[in-house]
Amino acid sequence: MKKILILTATALVLGLSVPQYVSAKTSRDLQTAADEVKYTEIKVADLPDAVFNAIDQDYSGYTIEKAYIGTDGNYKVAVKNDKEEKVLYYSKDGEMVKKDCQNKDTM
Repeated sequence: MKKILILTATALVLGLSVPQYVSAKTSRDLQTAADEVKYTEIKVADLPDAVFNAIDQDYSGYTIEKAYIGTDGNYKVAVKNDKEEKVLYYSKDGEMVKKDCQNKDTM
């Protein structure tokens, strides 16, 4: 009889804690998805001058292939030269936010 009570109590405690964990994880996942930046393609000509100038200065010899604006207000710019392609992220003021470098052979 003691074993049944102990097993019942354990099952009850575990049963109550699992939904709370699942609920917390689901809320965290939803928040992360909401914080994810979405990008919309724009014309290269629509990039701010500050972004053009920064790319011209820091990536001379690269060609701008595509441009995007993010829901966070930053710009994503795909550039390439003969050897590699890069994805650059800039603020509207031309400040680099981050960059992703990829070898052209792996694209």
